[in-house]
Amino acid sequence: MKGSALLGGAHTGRYARGMAASGGSIHRADVVILTAIPLEYEAAMQVRAGAWKGSLWDEGTGPNGLPVAFRTFRGKDGQPLRVALALAGDMGAVAATNALLPLVEAYQPRGVAMCGVCAGRPGKTNLGDVIAADRLFFHDTGKRLPKKVQQDIKTYNLRDDWKVAIEQFDSAARFQKQAWWKNRPIPYEWQQNWVLAKLLARVKDPAALPECKEFCPQWETVIASLWKSRLVKRGELALTDKGRARIRQVLAQHRQRLPDVSPAGKLMPFKVHVAPMGSGNQVVEDKAVWSFVSEHMRKTLGLEMEAAALGAVAHAPRPSV
Repeated sequence: MKGSALLGGAHTGRYARGMAASGGSIHRADVVILTAIPLEYEAAMQVRAGAWKGSLWDEGTGPNGLPVAFRTFRGKDGQPLRVALALAGDMGAVAATNALLPLVEAYQPRGVAMCGVCAGRPGKTNLGDVIAADRLFFHDTGKRLPKKVQQDIKTYNLRDDWKVAIEQFDSAARFQKQAWWKNRPIPYEWQQNWVLAKLLARVKDPAALPECKEFCPQWETVIASLWKSRLVKRGELALTDKGRARIRQVLAQHRQRLPDVSPAGKLMPFKVHVAPMGSGNQVVEDKAVWSFVSEHMRKTLGLEMEAAALGAVAHAPRPSV
């Protein structure tokens, strides 16, 4: 699951210029994009869609001594949009704030953003979806009582015009020819359904089929999950009654044909969700947390560790430069 936070107002007015350590060249940025871990930073460095013709990522060291890379993209009305991509020293709100503040002071961006991995709400999001945060908040604030927690929620909101622009953006029309779109992950649920459908069709070993790499690229993980959920007999490739009932229901819903959910297929499960995103001090792998979080912010679809700190920095008043 991908999460993103995009906020304006970090600084307005003229650009101040910061010195990059790589060769001492002077850089400015319209937008600073922060990442929390190297995996996210490296993934963002692979983005080429919309890049200014002839531009490349210019890597160096930022004012905080951490990695930063610059590249120009094509913005609104074809105008150049200078992006500074940065890596924080660690995960969490404190590390994000410590990394972001020197960048904002040095490059004077019009907006700050963050991209990376987040936990998506089960049943409402799929693997590979993007959550664009319209509201950021810390989900673990407040007062803990013996039997409940009294939440103190403060939100940092996305501008209304940006929110509407994201909601109306046709991502399929814009990106379906891009390599990242064609190679994006297939949700585990759909990989499971492919395996179950092949077993129902009496295929002895679906992994031996040439199309397995395309329709079930995470075979080992998918089979383990099918065994654990008792949809397939443990240690075997045979349907249980529970698994047989599930795949028959899926096939009945789709007129006895399993939809092609590969990136090249007609059914494209990819979706951009514009919804609240909560930040906390812990990595959460407990589904029960959603009942608590949604009680206080019912439309929350994403959980992670840094974005609300980004919102706080963006909304903090600063003098014009």
